[in-house]
Amino acid sequence: SSQTIIMDTYNVKCHCGNIRAKLTRQKDLPLVVWECNCSDCNMRRNLHFMVPARDFWLVEPASGGIHAVNDDEMEEDTQHQ
Repeated sequence: SSQTIIMDTYNVKCHCGNIRAKLTRQKDLPLVVWECNCSDCNMRRNLHFMVPARDFWLVEPASGGIHAVNDDEMEEDTQHQ
């Protein structure tokens, strides 16, 4: 018996709306999120999560102005705060 994997597609955007993207994720898997403690995210009650790059598509802007970080960079950023 084969099990059908159901994927959901989400439209997401940054808080100012200038950057829009789509992502997919497997519907039955838990989503791990965390709270950012910066004043902007705290005020907006934003929650952050990660998806594999293969499941993420930038819609707008088409290029430029985006910096993707890897796990090592995130670890370094956390240590400097």
